Amino acid sequence: MEQNNTSKGTSSGYFINQELIEEMVRLNRQGHFVTEAMGGVLPEQTDLFAVHDILDLACGPGEWALRVAQEYPDKHVVGVDLSERMIQYASVQAEASDINAHFQVMDITQPLAFPDASFDLVNMRMVMGFMKKESWPQLLAECLRVLRPGGIIRITEQEVVLTNSLVFDEYSNWWYRAFQQVGQSFALPGQHQLGITIALKPLLAKAGYVAQQHCAFAVDFSSGAVAQESIYENFLDALKLGKPFLIKLGIATPEHIQEQYERMKDLVRQGGFSGYWFFMTVWARKP
Repeated sequence: MEQNNTSKGTSSGYFINQELIEEMVRLNRQGHFVTEAMGGVLPEQTDLFAVHDILDLACGPGEWALRVAQEYPDKHVVGVDLSERMIQYASVQAEASDINAHFQVMDITQPLAFPDASFDLVNMRMVMGFMKKESWPQLLAECLRVLRPGGIIRITEQEVVLTNSLVFDEYSNWWYRAFQQVGQSFALPGQHQLGITIALKPLLAKAGYVAQQHCAFAVDFSSGAVAQESIYENFLDALKLGKPFLIKLGIATPEHIQEQYERMKDLVRQGGFSGYWFFMTVWARKP
């Protein structure tokens, strides 16, 4: 997770108005703890000698792309996102830090505005927040086109959140239902999950990629966990900022959402809470 929103009527269908400063702050914070939980920006890529040009799709405020450019100053990093606010912020950060990262506005639900064979690695994280199920094949085909032979595609997506709280389960189920309703989930009807992680390898194989691999990881936001406060704040902000999305879909009423928000705030103050947010990174190569 990391294009514009339904309220503006765009085709991307992002569930929060991404031009909000609050959403930029949330995405930056979320990107940071996801990067930390996965063990760094490219923990599974042990050989980057042949990687020179890196593209980060739906980069948001640039947390991942900026960090890659800082840690690998010999690489050229390009980040794209539909949000002008996000791109302006990331560009300022890159200039202030004098790093080799560049950012531009682009809608990745459309053909990518890059020539064939432009990049050695294409990265994306949590794009299911706006990507329709039927749009994935086109996106993966475009990534294949802009990759050089032997180039790497790398996708990190979220999956279920498991907790020991019925309050949090209700919150999670709202999102599962919402993403199913708007056609962005791969779960079967009635399943309490997103289903995207188990769909990635088949999608990549069908698109023509080879040598698919994966690595799963979990973010711990249990009572006493180092990142609990930050992660829990992320969930609360998502509920607050995503309120119009949930109301429009008929998932919950304004009163029910406010009640749920207060119950979740009380929950985090209680001891004995256990929660894990699961992710998977899948990568493959262009033949």
